[in-house]
Amino acid sequence: MTMTEVPGRVGPALVGRDRSLDVLRGLAIVCMMVDHLALWLDVTELRLTVGRVAMPLFFVLGGHLVTRIGPRLLVVVGVGVGLQLLAPWTGAGPLLATFASGAVVVHLLGRWPAALAALVAYGLMLGANGFASAAGGMYEPACLVALMGLGRLLPRSVFAGAAGGPRWLAAIGRRPLIWYAGHVLVLTALVPMM
Repeated sequence: MTMTEVPGRVGPALVGRDRSLDVLRGLAIVCMMVDHLALWLDVTELRLTVGRVAMPLFFVLGGHLVTRIGPRLLVVVGVGVGLQLLAPWTGAGPLLATFASGAVVVHLLGRWPAALAALVAYGLMLGANGFASAAGGMYEPACLVALMGLGRLLPRSVFAGAAGGPRWLAAIGRRPLIWYAGHVLVLTALVPMM
C-alpha cells in the first residue's frame, strides 16, 4: 500500500485495502449482530454495551472512507428498501438512506474542514442534549451524519492499531453490507415476529 493525496480528502489516504479498516468494519458488524441477537433474546445489558458500539463505529468509518459518490450508494439504498420490506423491525430503510445521504453531505463538505467540524459540533450538541435517539429508538439522522463528518476529519493513523485484529473480522469487514443484510434476513426467518 502506498500513501497518496486524494483530491477533496483531508490528509493522506492509503490506496488499496486497509486491513485496519476492514477489521474495524467487521467489529462494527459483529457488534450489530450481537445487538440484534440480544434484542431477540431480550438481553438488555448486551444491547446497552456491545450493541451500542456498532452504529457509531460504522458511521465514523463510513465517513472516513467517503472519497467519491457513485453507484454503490444506490445499492446501499436499494438494500435498505429491501430490508425495510422484509424485516421492518430493523429500520434498515431509513438507516441506510441516512448513510447514503450522509455520504453525499460529507463528500460535498469534504473540501472544507471547518464546515465538517461545524457539522460534527452540531451532531455532538444534539447528542449531548438528549436528541441522539429519535422516536422508536432509532438514532437521530443528524447525529449519524455528524459521526460521518468526524470520520472524514480523522487521519488514517487513528485506525491503524486495528491492523493486527483477527482475520475473520477483516473478512467480515470486506463485505459489511452482505453480512448486515444476511444476518437480518436469517434472524427474520428464525423469528418472523421481530
